[in-house]
Amino acid sequence: MKNLLTITILFCCSSLVYSQVVVSSAPIGARTKNDKPKFDSEKAFNATIRCYYTFSQKNEKSGKITRVDTMALITGSAQSKFYNPAKYTRDSIFASILGNMNPNTIQSISVLKGESAGDLSEKPGNTSSTNANDGESYQIFKDRNSSSLLYIDYVGMQSDSYGYNDKPEFSWQITQDTASILGYPCQKATVNFRGRAYDAWFSTDIPINDGPWKFMSLPGLILRINDTKNLFCFEMIGIENITEPLVVQYPNPKFECSRKQFEGMKKKQSGGMQINVNGGNVTIAQSPGSYNYNPIELDIK
Repeated sequence: MKNLLTITILFCCSSLVYSQVVVSSAPIGARTKNDKPKFDSEKAFNATIRCYYTFSQKNEKSGKITRVDTMALITGSAQSKFYNPAKYTRDSIFASILGNMNPNTIQSISVLKGESAGDLSEKPGNTSSTNANDGESYQIFKDRNSSSLLYIDYVGMQSDSYGYNDKPEFSWQITQDTASILGYPCQKATVNFRGRAYDAWFSTDIPINDGPWKFMSLPGLILRINDTKNLFCFEMIGIENITEPLVVQYPNPKFECSRKQFEGMKKKQSGGMQINVNGGNVTIAQSPGSYNYNPIELDIK
């Protein structure tokens, strides 16, 4: 395997310090007898490789790019995490504001929804906000040995985390087409997955059967993948070895749901939330505007 290319990515992410945790060999999200997800927050894995991808989305009618995010894939021998580092940092800062408030100093709390919410930035005091349209907020934890994953995201004004288990099936068709991406020789594969057709480019020079988002199960790392309408595209922009293995802890979502339930809630999500602190008076409200949800998966069961 050729040496992994190390590049500098021009954005800042927070550095998280974890204690050493023994990796569990149980599959992600083992099912209970009533077929509901069972999440194990004690699970963790050692990540030794970090990959960065740009994720671009286009409007189907106008053909214009509506969003570009920088996503990260941190992977170990059999497990990985895919997420948006910048969004994760912003949401963590916002959550810390809520978590660090001293309850002894709070005199009143008001929760505003819908039209009554307004824009809290015009109120006296300090206002912080999180925008649901400001970057991808999901986290995907894969177990490549079992071809399963845990999908976690935030839904609703209170930013409550929801999680569901998934076991996507990819019937890849490997072609003879080749290309070079970041200096790595790549081969093309195609697949139809949940309502969209995709073209993927993977490299056996990086023998990791993983890739961005939910994609996996090819005989090499996926460096680029896009749907055939070019509405969604993940493309690698950097890859590096992690000098000191990073222990990645599985979070425990607050609520468990099915994929169908999650998609239903996501379509109704508000544009985000605001919090205003004025002395001992705290106001929490929906952010103005709506959430522009553009699902990658069209077939929801």
